[in-house]
Amino acid sequence: ESSTVGSASAKRHYDSMFARLKAWAATNGRSLELHHVEVTLLDFLDTLLEGDGKLDDAEKAVSSAVHYIPGLSRPDMKRIKKALKGFRKRKPSLSRVPLPEELAYGAAAIAFILSYVELGQRILIMYGLKTRPGETAKLLGEDINAPAGGPGSGLEFWSVTIAPSSRLEASKTQNGDDCIIARDRPFLNSVLAILKGQTGPKELVFKTPE
Repeated sequence: ESSTVGSASAKRHYDSMFARLKAWAATNGRSLELHHVEVTLLDFLDTLLEGDGKLDDAEKAVSSAVHYIPGLSRPDMKRIKKALKGFRKRKPSLSRVPLPEELAYGAAAIAFILSYVELGQRILIMYGLKTRPGETAKLLGEDINAPAGGPGSGLEFWSVTIAPSSRLEASKTQNGDDCIIARDRPFLNSVLAILKGQTGPKELVFKTPE
């Protein structure tokens, strides 16, 4: 997590959050030793969730623990990953409130009408799959996954892999191999099929800079 705890100002935030975690653990008789810290973190996240904690606070609590506790690793904490997903659903980041559908699809339609096809496709992918601009810009052909099954199998949807571990990438939340499935908006399956067909495995899906 050293890349996450980067600038001096960011480090102060993580220092503050870790101090808050330590104080909470001490007050509640919880251990921050390596073999007990995941359970402690889970309970601390519950406290944040039931109180005034935000998603950013939960992410910082986990990141600060990984940074300051020797031997602690996010991939080893499967329950923490699930807890953060649950936190994200109940208290989504206010900075990522989605655009109204009419606005997003209208912008894409205008781009297509003006022959800015790649821009239109990029808007559809970012809105439909909720990918960040930076994540979308890094997509390679090999990150677009064809369906693993036929119609009615439950595996008939296209998907996109964000921050593949094979390239030693991590998402903003420091997770790797996040798979986003085009299940809720079936039309995206056609868009992804077109993009897959016109892009080599190691080529950028979107060639035009952001």
